Amino acid sequence: MTLPPLKLPKHEAVAAIPDVTLLKVDVEGWQASVLAGAVETLTRWVPDILIEDDHGNALEVLEGLGMVGYRLVKSYPGANYLYEWAP
Repeated sequence: MTLPPLKLPKHEAVAAIPDVTLLKVDVEGWQASVLAGAVETLTRWVPDILIEDDHGNALEVLEGLGMVGYRLVKSYPGANYLYEWAP
């Protein structure tokens, strides 16, 4: 099953955020959709990404979205991974 991207809301409060330094993703299997919906945010601020990823494919998903340059920094118990932008 292919899921559509889940877009981050375009709300005044979100638009007023001056900088995004960390994106935390814990969405029980919807990682690819969330990352696809966050491309604009990722491109604008290139935040670190802390993601729970039971399938271990977050880096592959990021690269598939054209976000080449993220690298795995650290893995934590419970399939949690920290990626940072390092082109």
